[in-house]
Amino acid sequence: NTYRNINDTPSNGDLNLMVSSGVLLNSPQDIAVKDNFYIISDNADADGNPNTDDGTFFIFTKDANVYTLRNKVKVNYAVWGIELIGNDLYTVVDKTSKVAVLKNFISTYTTDVTATPDKQIDIEGITRTHGITHDGGTVILTDIGDAQNDTDGGFHFIGDFVNRFNAIPDGGTLALAGNQIRVSGSLTEMGNPVAVEYHNSSQTIFISERANGGGKVLFFDQIGAGGNISPTISSELPGASSLYFDNK
Repeated sequence: NTYRNINDTPSNGDLNLMVSSGVLLNSPQDIAVKDNFYIISDNADADGNPNTDDGTFFIFTKDANVYTLRNKVKVNYAVWGIELIGNDLYTVVDKTSKVAVLKNFISTYTTDVTATPDKQIDIEGITRTHGITHDGGTVILTDIGDAQNDTDGGFHFIGDFVNRFNAIPDGGTLALAGNQIRVSGSLTEMGNPVAVEYHNSSQTIFISERANGGGKVLFFDQIGAGGNISPTISSELPGASSLYFDNK
């Protein structure tokens, strides 16, 4: 669904629906947009076997008043965060420390199909990644650690991400030292940072924290060498699970 005039909607008021799709999604987690295409990651069981990891990317097109499903792309790994960088879809491999890429995603996968990523690599230092975002050549990945622990979360700041990713062979590992900055520890207030946005110009990272304190939105800026640092802003938001930064 797309809603209009959200900023003008009073607290606890009804949102003004502008565009909608049919009921097609089961457990949507993230969205990536390019032109008239809208890609949704859905981590519901895709093959009817709860013991196997899999997920689905739904590709919609948008008309004046409706989202129309173009096709579905299944993968043999659990999905969560997604990010389009150019024409390539970078995807978190949930339950792992991996990131995968599906190149020229919208033009390559035009029918219902099961896809194999062009490459998967491990991100050293991450236990279980969830959120991914990109701006100005930098990618931020979140690490929820143990999902039952509300104090062991963190995020990784990776500059010049695409070149670093391309330099690692399929199945290889992007080393922490010299490539990444990690922020984690008791001062960060992160346990399950499930979603992230980044503004490169101000070097500000926005985190949706699901577990610590029942849910928070956290801002970090000027992270320097990383480590156990406090957020610049910490605002309680029970159940926080996603966020979007609008640079206006």
